[in-house]
Amino acid sequence: RIGVAVVGVGTRGSYLLQQVQECPNTEVRVICDLYETNLTRAQKAVFNKQAAVTRDWENAVASKDVDAVVIATPDFWHAR
Repeated sequence: RIGVAVVGVGTRGSYLLQQVQECPNTEVRVICDLYETNLTRAQKAVFNKQAAVTRDWENAVASKDVDAVVIATPDFWHAR
């Protein structure tokens, strides 16, 4: 299975979380967001109830259980 981390689970990230879970042979293993509300919503929506939850994107992408990363951060987090 492909282990996936989803960084940013706000409006767009929640949609992408659902889409990733529909892909065969994938499993969301890490959920990352700065906001508690987003994390709580994502924890309820994720199929893998053992998925790690973090607010630190560096920990999310460094996990040895992660093979792919979906990044759905808002534009104010983007580099200039």
